[in-house]
Amino acid sequence: ASGLTGAALLAACGGSDADAAPPLPAATQQAVDRIVEQRLAAQNLPGAVVLISIPGQGEMVKAYGKANLQTNQPRNAADPFRIASITKTFIGTVILQLVDDGRLALTDPVSRWYPSFPNGSAITIDHLLRMRSGIADSLDDGFLDEWYANPTALVTPQQAIDRSAARAAEFVAPDTVTRYTNINFVLLDEIAARVSGQDIRTLLRRRIYEPLGMTHTVYPQGTALDGANRGYLFNP
Repeated sequence: ASGLTGAALLAACGGSDADAAPPLPAATQQAVDRIVEQRLAAQNLPGAVVLISIPGQGEMVKAYGKANLQTNQPRNAADPFRIASITKTFIGTVILQLVDDGRLALTDPVSRWYPSFPNGSAITIDHLLRMRSGIADSLDDGFLDEWYANPTALVTPQQAIDRSAARAAEFVAPDTVTRYTNINFVLLDEIAARVSGQDIRTLLRRRIYEPLGMTHTVYPQGTALDGANRGYLFNP
């Protein structure tokens, strides 16, 4: 997902002994093991990290499989990994904070920042947040062919916006159809930066990670990550 949208958050499972919950019962952990192993085999996944917390019963954090298929290095729960489209929940939170601050209104049209964007005067911040903008996705078959050929190529937000704009004939009227596409949040990323004067990485750090003490979460740019995890792509 990070290659498609420019960047995605990184997270790692971590915590201190002081706030550690008791372990889940052994039978529950064994049942989780069976389910995870089945899913890894069914989806041909190299590895996974699972965190389960059940109030009143306990918690389980466990890594399965391999971080690297060439070296056979095992997966480690402490290594960071991309959370892909879960990033959208963070972006949405920042947008709503900017609304609370009076920097934005949910009724603001996209044309305020992108005057030439198709339907921009009818598409609002609210439509983008709710995936009700009617904008055609930038990830058409042509793009996917290019991406499979070079999955580490950098795709800038402006390139994604331009590709969607070029598909204007496929747009539908705003607030008539719910259609999940990355381009809605690519636009929100860019609008948040223009409104605040800070890039999305800085906004997330100052408004979410630092206030909540999230020391294991970052917004990387590019393909290089810390830790041992190696990314793999299913190319049909």
